Amino acid sequence: MKKYLFLSLVFYTYTVLFSYGQSPCSVITGNGIAVRTTNDIPVVHQSFGMDCNSSTSNAMAKTSTEDAGPKEKMVEEKDSDNDGIIDEKDNCPSVAGQEKFQGCPDSDGDGIMDKEDECPKEAGSVNGCPDGDGDGIVDAKDACPNEPGIANNKGCPEIEESTKELFKRALTGIQFESGKSVIKGSSYPILDKIANLMLQHGEYKLDIAGHTDNTGDATKNLKLSEDRANAAKQYLIQKGVPTDRLRSEGYGISKPIADNDTAAGRYKNRRVEFHVEF
Repeated sequence: MKKYLFLSLVFYTYTVLFSYGQSPCSVITGNGIAVRTTNDIPVVHQSFGMDCNSSTSNAMAKTSTEDAGPKEKMVEEKDSDNDGIIDEKDNCPSVAGQEKFQGCPDSDGDGIMDKEDECPKEAGSVNGCPDGDGDGIVDAKDACPNEPGIANNKGCPEIEESTKELFKRALTGIQFESGKSVIKGSSYPILDKIANLMLQHGEYKLDIAGHTDNTGDATKNLKLSEDRANAAKQYLIQKGVPTDRLRSEGYGISKPIADNDTAAGRYKNRRVEFHVEF
């Protein structure tokens, strides 16, 4: 009877352990009885000399491990610049940027990312550069950055018709003594108006060009045209126009605007021209 009960207990123990994927091996207590908890179910059995290192035990333990299934390996997504956008989706993975620019920065906050911004350190509206007067010409290239202008005048306003008319009258209004670079007194009023204009428009630079007709020696005419252009320049300087805003040059007989075969034509060719630059 006792033998029967012992065999029943052993059979029950093996059944429970196998059903929960556990090895039937246990630590032997002092009285030869082992107590093991398998998935919260206490199992009591008497050691009967089973080798816990046997191939059978190891096989059962291996089977239990395999039944648990392979563990998934976690792959951490890299974000080198710590901007919250992983590298594989970051167009600028080495520098922190904004999500709307696919991870690229906009340092000046003007809505144009740095790599497309011609002025990445200064906010602006024209290709990312400032345009203070809103004329579409960036301040760095605008001769009149505080006053709207046109591209042909480097960002300065269109020259007024009255100014154009003044320079037109100067073509024949400035007279010199024959064969000399001495300005006649009758030319002073028009030169004074030009000086006042230059003082009113600090953005203007004036190119003064001297010309002659084809009478006489060409080399001497070239020198005479240079001296006459310079005489007009010096007059304006005396009236307060800064030197660095004036340039003079002589062209001699090289640029006629009328026929040198007539007196009227030669008269037109003897002239001093004024051209506004910016």
